[in-house]
Amino acid sequence: MRKFAIFTMDVEDVTDSFCVKEQGTNVSMMDGFSLYLDLLDKYEIKGTFFALASRIEKDKDILLEAIKRGHKIALHGNTHDKVSEMNVEDFKKEIIKGKSQLEEALGVTIKGYRAPGFSIRQEEIDSLSELGFSYDSSIQDYSLSNYGADYDLSSYTEVFDSVYKKDDFYAVKMTLSTGHPLNGLPIGGGGYLRMPPKLFISRVLRKTLKDRHLYIFYCHPFEVSSKRAPNFKGISPLGWAYLRRGRGKSFVRRIEKTIKALKKEGYEFVSFDELIKNVA
Repeated sequence: MRKFAIFTMDVEDVTDSFCVKEQGTNVSMMDGFSLYLDLLDKYEIKGTFFALASRIEKDKDILLEAIKRGHKIALHGNTHDKVSEMNVEDFKKEIIKGKSQLEEALGVTIKGYRAPGFSIRQEEIDSLSELGFSYDSSIQDYSLSNYGADYDLSSYTEVFDSVYKKDDFYAVKMTLSTGHPLNGLPIGGGGYLRMPPKLFISRVLRKTLKDRHLYIFYCHPFEVSSKRAPNFKGISPLGWAYLRRGRGKSFVRRIEKTIKALKKEGYEFVSFDELIKNVA
């Protein structure tokens, strides 16, 4: 069976993070975006960038540059608010607005969606196809995390590792690791890939890549920013670790090592559209 990898980014600033977004600071750590573009060019990888429509005035130029380099744009929401705290009708209105804003500003067709904080519920997943989407990448199926929400894919058919289909719509689960004591730690990115010790991640990643057939890598610009995270007030120790641990050049090295491991294990880097075409 073939193995596929998808490189994704949630295009948000550090101040969009749930642990600090209410503090109202104007600090920006978006300089990491261009570093990611150069890294993907180096390995001839085309990524998918989940953008916030509310940031389009700030991010339009960098998103157009990503499109110019062959990357895909998808929707991360109108604002970076948890879907699980909205009612379904408000969710639909926000998604319609965000999709339209991105398409008008960037001249592309938006086919994919990922909820902020993976906070989607089944009713919202089921509504995406009627709103013009062909896939969702919001399911972080990890029992020990406070991310995610309630969903039931029993009416969907699993057509590939972590890829579920209903009619012409696909729900794609984020990558969970295998062979370690933390019950399926998400290994695709974010703090889960950044914060644990290097040797632990290397061991878990090696086992996971042998067992899985789909790897979804997700990241954020602030993780490789050259700037130091400011001294936000009232942040928990876990929040501080998320904002500061393993960032910058050390995380770039970890990303490159992961890319090389994926290629060595025979994974093909594809877009979501290419994945769907291959597994349909």
